[in-house]
Amino acid sequence: MRHAITKFDTSFLTLEMLYKEKGNVRKIFVSDDWTNNKLSKEATKIVLMPAFWNNVLYILKVMAPLVKVFHLVDSEKKPTMGYIYEEMEKAKETTKIKQE
Repeated sequence: MRHAITKFDTSFLTLEMLYKEKGNVRKIFVSDDWTNNKLSKEATKIVLMPAFWNNVLYILKVMAPLVKVFHLVDSEKKPTMGYIYEEMEKAKETTKIKQE
């Protein structure tokens, strides 16, 4: 994985990787080293909740079209404004559908 150009992109890629590695992340939170830590209980509850992972997936689905637009705007090859506008409209429609 490469570092992203923008902080927003980096956060999205980090969240995406966290979701892809969800099984391994959950294994960390049930390991003996982790459960023996006094401060682990609250974080463990969150990471083991299906709702947490559902929310992560929701964020990824909603934000992916916007990240695509940000990539276009931030790229070295500057696309025409019409192309960017078209992609923004697609992102808006995709996001609207996923929220319903």
